[in-house]
Amino acid sequence: MPFPLKITTISDLHMYKPDLPGGDLLLFAGDLTHSGSEKQIKEMLEYLDRQPYEYIVMIAGNHDFGFENNSICIRELIPKRIIYLENESCEIEGLNIWGSPYSPWFLDWAFNLARGEAIRKVWNQIPENTDILITHGPPHGVLDQNQNGECCGCEELLGRAHDIRPRLHLFGHIHEGYGSYEEKDLNVIFLNASIESNTSVSNEPICLEWFENIGPVLLA
Repeated sequence: MPFPLKITTISDLHMYKPDLPGGDLLLFAGDLTHSGSEKQIKEMLEYLDRQPYEYIVMIAGNHDFGFENNSICIRELIPKRIIYLENESCEIEGLNIWGSPYSPWFLDWAFNLARGEAIRKVWNQIPENTDILITHGPPHGVLDQNQNGECCGCEELLGRAHDIRPRLHLFGHIHEGYGSYEEKDLNVIFLNASIESNTSVSNEPICLEWFENIGPVLLA
């Protein structure tokens, strides 16, 4: 497939099924569902499978209990063309993608780990050669403020992202943090692609193109 790759990023659908523009690669950063029942997961996986992309890569989120509680059976529901990552990597068109559903503990939702050493063990698994990092939650201080202005992101994830410097770090979880931020000193683009916006109007998917010798470029 020739570059540039046309990439769409989304997160936090919570059963919503937006129209997507199509392209080469769809990246989804977790929370397909409200409660993570098998019925909800199956419905949303079928929605993703219908989308007009050559590749689809996804992780689960803190609402997707079925992936955590019954991961073997749930994996059997995932269509063959969808790549599901749970603290693991895949390679697409030469790009190394690593994904994880975990986020700091909050009210004992799915894939929650205590801040500090427990969640650091997950982030230490991220390979040094990662080009695209997909996590459900944001790093601390980056597109992570809730409606009360509190930073809810993970301090350990921020440190690891600074260490490995992926060209693109995609997440969601904190709906109010929707948007993009480019850390030019690190050469990293951070994206909070939460579709659910906590208002009556949903956010738009965030689209970009990936050039072979340049990397990711956000589309206006």
